[in-house]
Amino acid sequence: MGLFLPTPPVRASGGRLSSNGEVHYVGQRASGFESRLTRSGPTRISIDTVLPSGTFDNLALMELILTLDWHPAAQYALTMFYIDEGSITTQRLTVVGEEQIIIPIGSRNVFRAELTDLTDTTTEAAVSIWVTTTKPHRIVKVRSAMEETVLVAPSP
Repeated sequence: MGLFLPTPPVRASGGRLSSNGEVHYVGQRASGFESRLTRSGPTRISIDTVLPSGTFDNLALMELILTLDWHPAAQYALTMFYIDEGSITTQRLTVVGEEQIIIPIGSRNVFRAELTDLTDTTTEAAVSIWVTTTKPHRIVKVRSAMEETVLVAPSP
């Protein structure tokens, strides 16, 4: 069994501005608003949520992944707040192995990890993420059931 990260190291105080709203994180609370388009037009939804310890904004996921201790069989429980849905989910990132892949700029040694949603038991498809084995880690490929993205990572 791998490691579990009880409190991810990413969640800044302050706020997040987007074209859809503004949310501030202070202590264990997220507050602000989100604007959503409905059939009757734009609707402003208030957000005032107490967050579990270690929760971070879902948009910080890819940056957080790069800070983890990557090694075979590592596991991390990640609790994320989705502003657009107003929901909190827990996902598990599991490093399933090392492999060599070819991307547009050449061959890279990578860790392959699977990200699965522990909150939504109806979703079986994991997101696969390939991260370089050398530090500083770089994400070079992401694949979900819907799409595949290959990123051109700097050397190595």
